[in-house]
Amino acid sequence: MISLTAFADNAMEAQIDLVNATTNTIVTTPPLGQLLLDGSMDPTPVILEPPFNWQIIRCYSITTGLLPAGLYKIIVSFTVINYDQYMSFPNVAGLSFISDIYKSG
Repeated sequence: MISLTAFADNAMEAQIDLVNATTNTIVTTPPLGQLLLDGSMDPTPVILEPPFNWQIIRCYSITTGLLPAGLYKIIVSFTVINYDQYMSFPNVAGLSFISDIYKSG
């Protein structure tokens, strides 16, 4: 099981992929490889009333099911956007995350 807890300022897309470390091929068993969305990646219109997306922590749990014997790599990737960068000044997006990976045997 892969647990991901993430916080972004303001919106994010996250994706968790499992890669066979021997063949470097992606294991595409859903829910792996699907976008996990938090808020709109379109910064317009700017939302100026709470609750803002950055005030919400997102938690995802993904169970891969049984996998063939072998070595695997887990890739967690993000795209993050801060709506304020489209207002009066540049303001880069912030991201914080924790991922826990468990194997039952």
